[in-house]
Amino acid sequence: MCDKRNIIGRKPIPLTELQSNEDTWIDKLWYSIYLPTRYYIFGTSVTSEFTLCPLHKGVTIGKIKMEVLERVTLSTEQGRYKTRQTDQVVASHEQDVPENSLQPLTEEQTGIVDESYHFKITLPLERSLVKARQSLETENIKIWHNLKIYVNLHNPDGHVSQVCVIHADISRECIDSNSLLSAICSTFSFRRIYL
Repeated sequence: MCDKRNIIGRKPIPLTELQSNEDTWIDKLWYSIYLPTRYYIFGTSVTSEFTLCPLHKGVTIGKIKMEVLERVTLSTEQGRYKTRQTDQVVASHEQDVPENSLQPLTEEQTGIVDESYHFKITLPLERSLVKARQSLETENIKIWHNLKIYVNLHNPDGHVSQVCVIHADISRECIDSNSLLSAICSTFSFRRIYL
């Protein structure tokens, strides 16, 4: 159940809580994906900073996709407890790695040159609440949003691999401050290989 003090804005919202995911896919890619905050307002945009470093000769970066997935859970307690969950993509953007993003950096201690891609990608969010709803949690209704980022890798042998980073909203707070979209909270990633 929501605390009314949260809804009318007496409880401060930590708007500067950054999110980052850094990991290594052995013999494929070292990556760092950074988001400056976990809260976004409808009508603004989500900007992610990427650092991608292929670890194997011939591995190239393909398309990068960002999307916001809205998850709605409805539950009732009449007779038997029933729950229904629906998922819908409410914002999506896909693009290639920007030109001039490959920047050779020299390691200070070893002097080894590291060729990595450094760039930002922006996902615009709709201003209207027609396509997406604001996050909330009540006894019978829960709405939350996940930001998914997909990075496609083209391997030398011709197959495509994919890194998927999901910033999942696991916040239990009820926030209703000018249509605030609490899009990102905890982070996890997984990898796929397409043959």
